[in-house]
Amino acid sequence: MFDYPAYRLTRMDSRDPESILDHIGEWSHSLPIRDLVAEFGGTLPTGGHADALRYLEDFSAEHWDFRGGRERSQAEHRDFEPGTARLVQAAAYALGLGATTYPSHDEYRHVLILGGKMRTCTARAEFAAELLRNLVEAPEVSGLGSFRPTDYAERAAAPVRPADGLDFEVDAMEAAMVRAFTLTGTPYEQSKGDPYADPNRSWKIRTYSAVDGLSPRTEGRSAHVVAADASDPAATRANTVDTCRFWADRVAVLEPGDRVLVVTSSIFVPFQHCDAVATMGLPYRCEIDTVGVDLAGTTLHPDATIIGQYLQEIRSAIVSMRRLRDAAVRRQRRRP
Repeated sequence: MFDYPAYRLTRMDSRDPESILDHIGEWSHSLPIRDLVAEFGGTLPTGGHADALRYLEDFSAEHWDFRGGRERSQAEHRDFEPGTARLVQAAAYALGLGATTYPSHDEYRHVLILGGKMRTCTARAEFAAELLRNLVEAPEVSGLGSFRPTDYAERAAAPVRPADGLDFEVDAMEAAMVRAFTLTGTPYEQSKGDPYADPNRSWKIRTYSAVDGLSPRTEGRSAHVVAADASDPAATRANTVDTCRFWADRVAVLEPGDRVLVVTSSIFVPFQHCDAVATMGLPYRCEIDTVGVDLAGTTLHPDATIIGQYLQEIRSAIVSMRRLRDAAVRRQRRRP
């Protein structure tokens, strides 16, 4: 019924503002975006991508925002007609939020695993380990987390338990990495602040000196687990952008030409790729490749929860894309 071509933001050259703007324009004016807007009673403007993104951000806030500033797990449940559900799933897959994706290259300077709930951390760490065993080489692998408190379900689902507990998301990431990469020994820790008393102003870096068993061609790989402090600690805890920036400056020390493989869940690839390009690709002139593991699975009759998540993360992509578009325009204007 729906035969959409693929619109992959990950094909953009993350170091080149013109490439970024071209891919943003293609994605934001694509047929699946226009069909989604029409399905919910809107009409995409015919102007440039700045006008389209402005319209899409406002439109998606009204029709596709089920969180209202809450955590993703607290999003409002909505029911959808079967035809709408099929359209949303087809559009999501065409827009890059669907099936598991794989790296474009076989060598990277860094592999960067983004954090989340325990199940998410486990799946992403295992996917990254599989890639390093079979498809790619990289001397550094890092897992990002935060000082978001874990809940009982997360702690119960932990594949292993760190020595000092599983109180925060960053601990969930460490537990997932310890298992996926067979990390052993006592990590070297750098930290500041008290995450129990003031999590927004606290940070932590744990480094394992080597990761064994992933590739016969790469020895002595370092592994890092990172939680950042917030850029606006009075308002909120550190978000993905804060943590990526902290990692780029304090752990990776990124340099022009570095190639970074970002590992996340497939549904988050577009928005987290845009954030990574804005945070690392443009400022550091690094090549960013973002891949995702499909946690939802493919089904002919997707449930309402998954459909709502697709719409929510299409909105997330729009918001992040608008920020990336502004960053690319600023960089373009600074060129001689």
